[in-house]
Amino acid sequence: MKAALVLVDSRSFNLADDQGNVIRALVPLIDLLNTFVPLTSTGSWNCWFRGNLQEGALLQAECPITEGSELVHCYSDFSSPELWATYGFLPLEAMESSHEAPLISLPLGELKLISQAKKILQPRHWLDERTLAFEIPWDAEDGGPLFTVLNCMANGQQDRVQNILRERLQTALLASQQAEEALLAPTSGPHAAFKAALQQAALQLLHNERPLLEEELELLEG
Repeated sequence: MKAALVLVDSRSFNLADDQGNVIRALVPLIDLLNTFVPLTSTGSWNCWFRGNLQEGALLQAECPITEGSELVHCYSDFSSPELWATYGFLPLEAMESSHEAPLISLPLGELKLISQAKKILQPRHWLDERTLAFEIPWDAEDGGPLFTVLNCMANGQQDRVQNILRERLQTALLASQQAEEALLAPTSGPHAAFKAALQQAALQLLHNERPLLEEELELLEG
């Protein structure tokens, strides 16, 4: 039953009525379409799924599509982990998804900082009561919430802001490398083949996220 539920849930879509009630609907044809293209390409997705309970499902063109072109569907504006958790697949190339966003954590030691952070951050930024999580690169853009918090921690000292961010990026990269080393260990015992498949997917997640962390650190050093 669990396997059947996963198969259905990972291949279904939400359809809502006028009151906001949602049902899960199977739309098998859309599963035949590819999603995303490498960022080095000049193309992008050209259609998007939309639908509701009254009118049914619709695959809508996002731009003019010439005869003979491939229909490329954007499943959602998700990063690799979200795609894997929601649909059961992930991009095969690093940074192939333009929505890639690895996380960096930021522990808050002082109660005063925690109180200040709770006033300016959304719940999604909290890993626990004392630790924040930010998406790279979105939260690190000018005016983004990451720099707002870092400024509070550093009392406006720009050099200290840079040092804190550099430290967190280096910690995230080190954790990524250590996780990769652990995942390269051979599997054994019952369900070894299934465990190996999960390990490969997890390795791909790390490979997809790492270039963004490296790029952010390079920009900081530059």
